[in-house]
Amino acid sequence: MKKLVIVLAGLVSTAAFAGASEVKVNGVSAQTAAFAGSEVVNASGVARTLAQQNISTNAGNVKINGASAQTTVAAGSAIVNETLGMKSTALQNVSSNVGKVTVNGLSTQYTAAVGSLVWNASYGVHSKAVQNIATNTSCAGCK
Repeated sequence: MKKLVIVLAGLVSTAAFAGASEVKVNGVSAQTAAFAGSEVVNASGVARTLAQQNISTNAGNVKINGASAQTTVAAGSAIVNETLGMKSTALQNVSSNVGKVTVNGLSTQYTAAVGSLVWNASYGVHSKAVQNIATNTSCAGCK
């Protein structure tokens, strides 16, 4: 039997970064993620690695002054982010506002995956893999 998982966070924002980051919502912000028969995996396999995954999220220093909606819908799919190399980093952002982002107007990010594999992987020593799909980002982690 297929399982249906629906996560709704209407008019709520989520801060996923640790530290001095801050999400400010002065307008309207809605995040929706729906998964049917799908897997979401975020894995870090060895010491001193970072696997960070944001799905339909506001993460970092995000300011929403207008209207922002992030939606991810997956059916029979897998969304995977993993790192296995020593001191490696894998960053995956799907339908998200990440880093230093300001939305003053209308911003909509929508990702639909049906029978799909969305995969971001970093395997080598000191390697970095960054994947952004339907995402507003300042790309702070790209360097």
